[in-house]
Amino acid sequence: MSYPRHGKTLIEMLVVMSVMSTALLGSATIIHTMLRSEGMGADALVGQTALARFARDLRRDVHAAVAAEPATDGVPGAVRCTLRLPQGGVVRYLAANDGLVRVESRNDQPLNRETYRLPEGDTQFLLESQPPFVVATHHWHVAAPSGRPTVTHEFRIEAGLSTDLRFEAHR
Repeated sequence: MSYPRHGKTLIEMLVVMSVMSTALLGSATIIHTMLRSEGMGADALVGQTALARFARDLRRDVHAAVAAEPATDGVPGAVRCTLRLPQGGVVRYLAANDGLVRVESRNDQPLNRETYRLPEGDTQFLLESQPPFVVATHHWHVAAPSGRPTVTHEFRIEAGLSTDLRFEAHR
């Protein structure tokens, strides 16, 4: 006489454990990929926001300037561009290890200092004479996933020297 069995066999348990471990491994891979993508997206957003602030401030400074003196050396901490404002004002853009620094001063007294945490790369300033334009170009490289070649990005800002009456005394 045989009795009905009420349990699971060892083979059935091994199959269930292997299916569950495969599902767990797939879930961990998806979570890792999502977190990495979120981090890369956050870094890109910070970089794009800094580039937008830099472009806005540079255009505002160049439009207010009466003279511009770009530098061509790539020494960290060196002045990359000097903009002379009316009434003794000066704005300098300096190369820094963590981006670009804008220092505004009047009569050799610092008024404002701002750091732009740009994507890691190189920023160059040029002065084009006809018409008088200041051109800032920032180049950076982004490693592509899956062993594809590195992608190079360029951000170019053009701003014309012009007469801006914001710094003139009110009459």
